[in-house]
Amino acid sequence: MRLPGGEILPAVIVNLSAGGLKFSCGRDTAHHILPRNQQTPGQITGVVIEIQFALQLPPQPQLPLNAIARVIHSERIAQDVFHIGVQFIRIEEATVATLKDYIEAIYSQ
Repeated sequence: MRLPGGEILPAVIVNLSAGGLKFSCGRDTAHHILPRNQQTPGQITGVVIEIQFALQLPPQPQLPLNAIARVIHSERIAQDVFHIGVQFIRIEEATVATLKDYIEAIYSQ
């Protein structure tokens, strides 16, 4: 994902839908994303990030996707593991269609 200003932070997608996603990240990444006054797990307000990720359904090549997302929730899973949920607020229609196709293909296997 990319923060306003261009900094790229690592994360792993845990849950994905056409409307948003939940990702897992370390403490440093979570603290970069969340304002100091919202680092307690729970509802998050006023935080927008750019999400860049790639989907792959072999044998097809990776398909890079981009969206602007609002952070809506965070939870601490372990000492240094956080889950952060985001809602897509700006995403191309073609990207939504790609997400839906990917999710349908995963569940039909």
